[in-house]
Amino acid sequence: MIKKFISTLLSFFIVLLISTEGLFVNAYNIMGIAFYRWLELLIFLYLIKDFLLTFKTNHLFRLYIYILIYFYIFLLFKIIIIFIYQLDIESESMRQIFRIPFYVIVPYLIFYAIKQNLNNLKIILFILIIIYTVAFFEFPVTPFTDLAWHIRFDYFGYNVDPSMEHSMLKTRVSALYSYAIPFTYSLISAGILTTYLFIKTENMLYFIVLIFIGIVGAMSLTRSVMIGIVILLLFLIFLRNKKRNNSIKYLVSIIIIFVIGMQYLNNIDSFSRLSTDNDKSAQGRLPLAITGIYAVTMNPLGISQKHYQDYKQEMYLIYKNDNILYNSSHNGLLNLAFEYSLLALIVFLLCLYYFHKYIYKYNDTIRKFIIISIIAYLSHAMLHNNFIFIKDFSIFIFVGIIFYEDYLNSSNKQLNSLK
Repeated sequence: MIKKFISTLLSFFIVLLISTEGLFVNAYNIMGIAFYRWLELLIFLYLIKDFLLTFKTNHLFRLYIYILIYFYIFLLFKIIIIFIYQLDIESESMRQIFRIPFYVIVPYLIFYAIKQNLNNLKIILFILIIIYTVAFFEFPVTPFTDLAWHIRFDYFGYNVDPSMEHSMLKTRVSALYSYAIPFTYSLISAGILTTYLFIKTENMLYFIVLIFIGIVGAMSLTRSVMIGIVILLLFLIFLRNKKRNNSIKYLVSIIIIFVIGMQYLNNIDSFSRLSTDNDKSAQGRLPLAITGIYAVTMNPLGISQKHYQDYKQEMYLIYKNDNILYNSSHNGLLNLAFEYSLLALIVFLLCLYYFHKYIYKYNDTIRKFIIISIIAYLSHAMLHNNFIFIKDFSIFIFVGIIFYEDYLNSSNKQLNSLK
């Protein structure tokens, strides 16, 4: 009884920590580490026996740990190479050394909470929807816009970059996050979570929630997150589900799309960033990616920011695009090579290929869900800097779900063998 109570209590704290990920950046640091990371570490240490058992019995979880061990080795090697040959010390790489353990801790804690009760995922989504509602009202056409921005700046102002002016931040809604881009990373992960809950429950409410996530994604004026959410929506619409609600899904979709379309026409100036690729940000993506590929290819074992700037100057002479000089690659997958070396990117792609083969033993719907979710995530992250294993902690909700599905699959196998 006491053990169950403790498990429930720990799951409650895990749910709170995961659903508020990214809201308390720069707040309440202890020894340079955010307080919520300390809480996650303490819970993890308490559950260390269960963690070791999971490592022993869950093949996919064990593979995941091995990948991170390789990444850790690659990172240390990169730091040494840069120090010896480029005479530079990368402070961001040093911070990454302390982040990598949490790339194990956070998805494990999510897996633990799901294993205790699948409803914990529903609670995470519920809290996220409350946070996203603030973003909905931040948009200038709502009657509570001033109140929403008052909550944003007065109670969560500590996570705002001091160099960014309030007027600049207000151009794109960000809920309670530091600015629009971290908000969209949370949105794409919440979209994947919502899709999973719809598959598990067949509850039409989750389809409507996914549409709401798409709406606030549009309000963030971020094209990539809209692509990701649309991919998830199309997956649910065309999912071969003969049980019920197919006609209702189509009807609700048509009504919602009509309402959004009318709102778009009425506020076309506000949404213009979504429908054009002529802005400076969009036009700079390809030159940035090419510059990044060139830099990591020439320095496969690691490159410092100082030397990366030299390659930027070189590529600027070719493309004459200012984005090359002032921005990083804006490609999450490519940034794995920057963060850990080109070897890490190769290992990651090989493991992704193995994982694609591995999940063929799952049931057809879950396998399709995993593949579509990865495509949706990549469609967003390939146009921004953060990525799994690079500052993006929101996506570990999806990783925890994968561990849970592998746990269920292994349990069913053992049960069938006993029968």
